[in-house]
Amino acid sequence: MVETAFTEEDKRNLRLLAEEAPKLRGLLEELIETMDVLSDKELMESLKASGEDVKKGRLLSYEKLLKELNLRGEEI
Repeated sequence: MVETAFTEEDKRNLRLLAEEAPKLRGLLEELIETMDVLSDKELMESLKASGEDVKKGRLLSYEKLLKELNLRGEEI
């Protein structure tokens, strides 16, 4: 059997690592998702076009869309 002796600093570092690992995992997942989006040429073009629609006011509010479709919010 192997015995190890952790210093108080080692124990603090291990506790910190245990606390931060889930945060780091979440950040890594977000980074991977961002890279996926950035590498998808079609999706990026669509996002750019959507940004242009917003700038040029070519969007309908939710309320205007419902009115145009003759719907009430509770029907959806």
